[in-house]
Amino acid sequence: MGITERKEREREALRERILDAALEVVSAGGVDALTMRGIADRIEYSATALYTHFADKDALLVALCHREFVQLGVQLRTFEPSGDPLADLTSLGRAYCRFALTHPQAYRLMFLLPGMPSRPMEYCEGGDDGEDAYGIVVSAVARARAAGMLRDDLGDDALIGQTLWANLHGLLALEIIKHDKGIPWRPIADRVEVSLRLIISGIRRPSAL
Repeated sequence: MGITERKEREREALRERILDAALEVVSAGGVDALTMRGIADRIEYSATALYTHFADKDALLVALCHREFVQLGVQLRTFEPSGDPLADLTSLGRAYCRFALTHPQAYRLMFLLPGMPSRPMEYCEGGDDGEDAYGIVVSAVARARAAGMLRDDLGDDALIGQTLWANLHGLLALEIIKHDKGIPWRPIADRVEVSLRLIISGIRRPSAL
């Protein structure tokens, strides 16, 4: 390995350490708890080293969200598409929930924390296909429509995809934030499955049963 390649690997490793530390801080204390000096102290580097990777705190948060949205896109592509687009939507829903429940800190950062800069949401609205989690869902809805499997009275593909996403998000937010602690919640796996069944049965064209 040459000197240049080794330095690039070391630089990338440091960048990942910075992002990992930032995720831990934000998850524990919120966006306001994150400072460049605090991250530098946490990983035992100088603040100057951080500024060679990120111009400021907002740039660090945007990069962190970018990384997590990429991982969400990867998770949504872990299943093999079948000949049944509605079954594929169910698989996408399960994959989305699995990501959120396996990476609750990342999910809180991406969707649940106030005070985040606005730019990170661009990563679920378009761009590179591997990062575009929203686009993956809407494309699956479009395939179901093309196959004649959707009701005609529910609006366009984007509306259906957004509604599917929002329903699962509410389920996950309640689980991750732990609101309404006095409610005897059923296991989250069961609630995910029932939610997906209700959603899919609600958008399915009766003749497609």
